[in-house]
Amino acid sequence: NKQGNVWGINYQWQAQLIAFKSAPEKFDVDRGEFITPPKKYKLWQVTLILKKNGLTKQYTLKELSWSDV
Repeated sequence: NKQGNVWGINYQWQAQLIAFKSAPEKFDVDRGEFITPPKKYKLWQVTLILKKNGLTKQYTLKELSWSDV
């Protein structure tokens, strides 16, 4: 959990990993077989809670990240 205060608004957010996958298999013509690329795509569920003056709002979204493997 990360939290803080910006412009008088208290915030708290959390990211949970939903899936960690590779791109779809592809056919390598030179080798004559399907190749499974390495896992590099992560799907996250992010929850953000904002609080100010007794009012609380919660937002949930999905975010995609990847690494250059």
